[in-house]
Amino acid sequence: MDGEKVLIWCYGAIAGIFQFLFGGWTLLIQTLLAVATFDIITGFWVGAKNAKANSRDLGAGFPRKIGMFMVVALAHLIDKALGSATPIVQTVALCWYIGKEGVSVTENLGKLGVPLPPFIVVALEQLQKEGNKDG
Repeated sequence: MDGEKVLIWCYGAIAGIFQFLFGGWTLLIQTLLAVATFDIITGFWVGAKNAKANSRDLGAGFPRKIGMFMVVALAHLIDKALGSATPIVQTVALCWYIGKEGVSVTENLGKLGVPLPPFIVVALEQLQKEGNKDG
């Protein structure tokens, strides 16, 4: 097998595993990935600003982020096991994590002195509350 076929096979295997675990590359999953990435970046910036940035703190955050995506995958599998036509459990989990991560990003940006539009803060807090209420 040449390199191109191996690459195509690997891509297909990864896409298949992702589809099984998450049900596809949905807008909510894309949003959670973006917000989690923003949280890592802004957290690092806050640490650097306060001269407290170190690799141990950054490394401790990655298992939490991976765990968060594991919960989202588990929620998807629960939806499938329950025979749900719509991903109810996964959607609630995603909204809760997006709200939680988004609030953390806004807190970090506030510590960096970035002015925050109040409607964004309110929307993120509402997302997190909806996840708590539905969960």
